[in-house]
Amino acid sequence: MLVAVAIVVVASTTTTGYDPMTRTVSRLPRPGVDVAIGFMAVAALALAVATGRSVALFVAAVGFALAALIHLDPASPAATAGHRIAAGIALLGLTAAPFARSYGRVSLALGVAEVAMLATAAVLLLTPFNAWGAWERILLLVALAWMVVAALKIVSREETARATSAASSSSASYTPVSSVNSANR
Repeated sequence: MLVAVAIVVVASTTTTGYDPMTRTVSRLPRPGVDVAIGFMAVAALALAVATGRSVALFVAAVGFALAALIHLDPASPAATAGHRIAAGIALLGLTAAPFARSYGRVSLALGVAEVAMLATAAVLLLTPFNAWGAWERILLLVALAWMVVAALKIVSREETARATSAASSSSASYTPVSSVNSANR
């Protein structure tokens, strides 16, 4: 995920005339953005598998993969529509993911923030709002923060399980000296 963020930051700062406040990530030059979106697909898929095959994350992974493959092309209404639909699927999957499993209060708060961002977009569509690049980056920041929180919870649970397993196996094979001495009497 950090590689995807770095690619977008570098592309945003090195693209002449690109305004990250008004222009979305998809409008950055190719192929770097395709790679960044592809990394998001891989991250969502890996997290889907790690969380026990989360359908919402799998949907997000498919959406990101399609968005990476279908280029936003202002000259092609069909390609633009396909890209936007794929990106929408990815964002809806990421928005649903925090509610699919319990990862704690922080995770739930981030999920609520994502829903609030989508609700805000519905209202903003009715206005002359044009800072969609900023809106998209905030939404993605919240979604990426959730992915990090979920990944950390998974790692923490696995470490706890390993520690518990190690403690159980070492105590099962441990026989106190006093028990051995009393058995020999």
